[in-house]
Amino acid sequence: MTSSSSISLSNELYTAVIVDDEEQSILNLSALIAQYCPHITVVGKANSVATGKEVIESVQPDILFHDVKLRGENGSALALSV
Repeated sequence: MTSSSSISLSNELYTAVIVDDEEQSILNLSALIAQYCPHITVVGKANSVATGKEVIESVQPDILFHDVKLRGENGSALALSV
């Protein structure tokens, strides 16, 4: 494989959504992404599966960060449903 055909993630820009029922977790993850992942822009945040699904369908992110347990709901099921 030549260097012209290799993939360089450092030049790619990605969008992300965070779904978590704990506001502090959303804030912490947002801060970590901003500090360590300049190629990722958080374009949406939600605190429930229902709201998360609406945000995801609206902004069509490249990446989804989600909590596994969201107020008795399943965050992984959310990921599989979109």
